[in-house]
Amino acid sequence: MYVIAAEALLILIGGLMGYLKKGSVVSLAAGTLFAVLLGMAAYKVGERDSTIAGHQFSCLINFVLAALMGYRFASSGKFMPAGLVALLSAAVG
Repeated sequence: MYVIAAEALLILIGGLMGYLKKGSVVSLAAGTLFAVLLGMAAYKVGERDSTIAGHQFSCLINFVLAALMGYRFASSGKFMPAGLVALLSAAVG
């Protein structure tokens, strides 16, 4: 639960940094969306009766995030931030 919540916080901070540094509204929106989804997964993992559903939801979100950011990393060749987020998502997922 705490690992997923920490990941959600890092994703949210990353989206905010993208907005503040480059003015990217897409980074802010995507970071917020994925952070909220990961926060929901962390909450579900913390519930005693739906741990499996929470882990499955977390894995799905992390798979999508790793695939999207992995594609961006492969396209741009820049490790920051796409490669780092893809690596983090693959490790947590």
